[in-house]
Amino acid sequence: MNHKDDDPSKPKGGQQDRQKRFYKDTLIVVIGMWFIRLIRMPLPIILGRILGPYGFGVWNSLELFKGYLNLVGIGYLAAIEREVPYYIAKGQKNKANALIMFAYLCNLLQVFVVGLLFSVAVYFLVDDPNSPYLIGGMLVGLNIVSEHFVTSRQMTFRCLMRFTDFSKFKVYFSLIDLTLLAYAYFFGLHGVIIGNAINMLIKAICVSVYFHLNYNVKKYVYFNLLLAKKHFRFALSMGLFKLSIFSVRRIDSSLILFFLGPTQMGVFAMGMVASSFVIEIALALSNVIFPYLMRIKGEDGDSEHVEMVGFHQVFIAVGIVMPILCGPVLFGTKWLIGLLLVDYYGVVEVLPFMFASAMCVGGVQVIHKMFLVDKTIFKPAMLSVVQIALFVCILYSLRWFDVSLSILVTAAVGSAIQSVYFTCNALVCAKNKALALKITFMSLVQVLYTVFVLDRLNQIEISQSYSGAFDAIAVSFYYYLLVLPFSALVCYLLVKVLNVQVFSLESQRDIKRVS
Repeated sequence: MNHKDDDPSKPKGGQQDRQKRFYKDTLIVVIGMWFIRLIRMPLPIILGRILGPYGFGVWNSLELFKGYLNLVGIGYLAAIEREVPYYIAKGQKNKANALIMFAYLCNLLQVFVVGLLFSVAVYFLVDDPNSPYLIGGMLVGLNIVSEHFVTSRQMTFRCLMRFTDFSKFKVYFSLIDLTLLAYAYFFGLHGVIIGNAINMLIKAICVSVYFHLNYNVKKYVYFNLLLAKKHFRFALSMGLFKLSIFSVRRIDSSLILFFLGPTQMGVFAMGMVASSFVIEIALALSNVIFPYLMRIKGEDGDSEHVEMVGFHQVFIAVGIVMPILCGPVLFGTKWLIGLLLVDYYGVVEVLPFMFASAMCVGGVQVIHKMFLVDKTIFKPAMLSVVQIALFVCILYSLRWFDVSLSILVTAAVGSAIQSVYFTCNALVCAKNKALALKITFMSLVQVLYTVFVLDRLNQIEISQSYSGAFDAIAVSFYYYLLVLPFSALVCYLLVKVLNVQVFSLESQRDIKRVS
């Protein structure tokens, strides 16, 4: 499909058309995520069975290192995500093209230098030539360059609101990742590490070729010094902000790896198979929400209206979509782990705790996008991250004396506490504090009720046999019966509150026009 003649800067109808398109794009992304999860859910479970706890722990350790390295260039990608929809809505396509190319080249330079330095450091620091960390660490340093091509182009798909292309490539990439099973079966851990590097290179080539053939983005850099300075400052602060969130979110994995070693890291990572789906859903939904908020701001220029729309969409993501989609995934994963992975069975009992904490963390991932729309509330949100990071470090220090699998429970409870704390802090920083508190209360009630249902249903025994699949389906059915009506009720109450608030804003605008 050629998009060169499709001008995204022209509004596609009125408010109702925009809402219909938002719900359509949300549905496309959610369906895409379901297909991706159906494809990818067996992947880590079977991979863990082939590699064993130690090999699976080493693999996830390398993924953790890659996550930290990828944060180097994420500030410029956030600048693209924030400003490009705004410039397009204003009809300033030259600025949008300039920012895309400027951020793309700066980000490429950053990740190349950091990745090269990391690879060189691994080469000199790892003494054992047979260690998987040697070849794995060197390839991780080079992999982030390929991942830059993939991430930056997918970010541009979202900014141009091409969510079909965004979801389509996500599905394609998941199919490519299935080849890791063949690498693991025939070549072991080293095969998975090398195969992942090959897959990442294939993804980068595919998405880059498709993008340049189908999208009309200028091939030159329209350099603007003021624009460059503005987005450099934003990219720097955004990079620090993302580092704070990632460190808090992954501090449990980092501490387990450092104090308990790769084997326990492998067991912990297996428990994250289900809960990571919640965070992925949240990230996918925030990818839909944020371009719409910036487009509305560019068209209307009314930050209060953007805030109303944003709160509505955030609640749809956090309070409705995540609880409805994610419960059955937990029970299905619990059955798969119990059936296939005897070495990892200890993690099954604490899956609900990890799942609950992931819901909170996923909610934070959606909500923090709200505070990038208006940069004046960006600093208070970042300060709350620093506060909570200190709190979590103190909480997690208690786990250093316990080397059993109960560390998972502590990690989950700590994550839930810090996530709720950050959410409340960030929402109170919003301009409309009364509405923020109402949304916070409704969202927390929804999350707590969902956690309660998960805890009750978790007591239903899911057998370690193939008949357990039917048990998992039955429990999922009970989950829907309990969660769906409550979600509908809370959503109805929220919409009533928002409608009153939006109506009062429109009345105030009419009074100002008349006066």
